[in-house]
Amino acid sequence: MLLRGVTKLGLQCSTERERGLVKDVYCSDSSIRFVKPWRISRVLTKPLFIDEAAGVGIARIRRWYRRIGKLVATTTIHGYEGSGRLSLKISREYFKRSTMIKLVNPVRYYPGDPLERFLYKVFHLDVEHPTKKQVKEPLVYSEISVEQLVDDYILPRKVYGLPFLAHYRNEPDDLVLLLDSGLFKIRALVDSDNDIVAVVQIREESALQKSLDDLSRKGYRVLDKLIKFGIFREILGSRTWRIARIAVLPSLQRKGLGSRILKFVEEEATRNEVDAVTAIFSGFSTIKFLLKNAYTPVYTSPRYDRTTDEKTLS
Repeated sequence: MLLRGVTKLGLQCSTERERGLVKDVYCSDSSIRFVKPWRISRVLTKPLFIDEAAGVGIARIRRWYRRIGKLVATTTIHGYEGSGRLSLKISREYFKRSTMIKLVNPVRYYPGDPLERFLYKVFHLDVEHPTKKQVKEPLVYSEISVEQLVDDYILPRKVYGLPFLAHYRNEPDDLVLLLDSGLFKIRALVDSDNDIVAVVQIREESALQKSLDDLSRKGYRVLDKLIKFGIFREILGSRTWRIARIAVLPSLQRKGLGSRILKFVEEEATRNEVDAVTAIFSGFSTIKFLLKNAYTPVYTSPRYDRTTDEKTLS
């Protein structure tokens, strides 16, 4: 397609191929090159074009920008590749002198294409911010079952959609995991207007298994790290709840709702004789929130999270 484009423009260009595929196009005063992502920092090509930047991760993009100094990046706000809202938010904070352009015409489908409508309907890809500005007391801490999510089409738009409206990068696989795996407890904070204003997803991680490989295989992210690295081996034989996701409606953030739903979770855990409530997160604001609620960091990942470009804490 690139060759057809430059030919249409009347440019005389040569190509370099690799395994039969066009890798580089050289014209009289410019060139267009494909570079494997792990080699980009060693190949100072300006500008650098990045497709689906949210999938690439803000950590890599920042590193490339420091080396190259000029880049053009696109990301999907809601699509089957996942929500790029968090990457967009971080990009706005980091690239303060950048130019943001919102594309509103369809790129992948024709306007009104039924396949696109089908995907949006099935995977709840088009969830947008509700206009709620005020919490109507009293608030009720509610358990939401998978059966309720299946029976009520609007409910998963709130429960599943709220986290990626807040700060998570949701993908359709996350919806499948939520509905089919049976791994998560879902809790919500509901106000007197029957609006869900906060959501938390909890996974129970029991350390009754004797094998570390078993813990890792089951996806016990916190316990696996604590035991593997010799931290708190005494938790073997305990029951813990891990906060997998916690989110507050963006228009109602910084009003204490996150702390309130977290308190409800802790009280429920105590009633159920759970030994500890844990979490693993990156992102300064989230870590600050957990510290504010008296959580103690016990493990820092040596690697940076590709989405936030910050280290994760357990």
